[in-house]
Amino acid sequence: MKNSMLKLSEITISKGNRQSYIIYGYGEGGRILKKVLELFGQKVSCFLCSTGYKKVSEVDGISVLELSEYLEQKEKDGNTNPILITVRMGG
Repeated sequence: MKNSMLKLSEITISKGNRQSYIIYGYGEGGRILKKVLELFGQKVSCFLCSTGYKKVSEVDGISVLELSEYLEQKEKDGNTNPILITVRMGG
């Protein structure tokens, strides 16, 4: 990847500052995070999943992309939306 950059930080979400986010994980945690973001007037541009784990093409009207698909698309359009990661704990 050209010009790669990794920025790790806390995020602050407010209704007055609308931004678009990408959610890594489209399970229950990802859907809950999407609803929380929408409550604060934010947009979810897509869900991501690991390559080979995509079971559906969309969730709640939002596209699901495999990581490899997203990276190819990002290379073309330069998408810089923050990625929020959801983690499943337990079984």
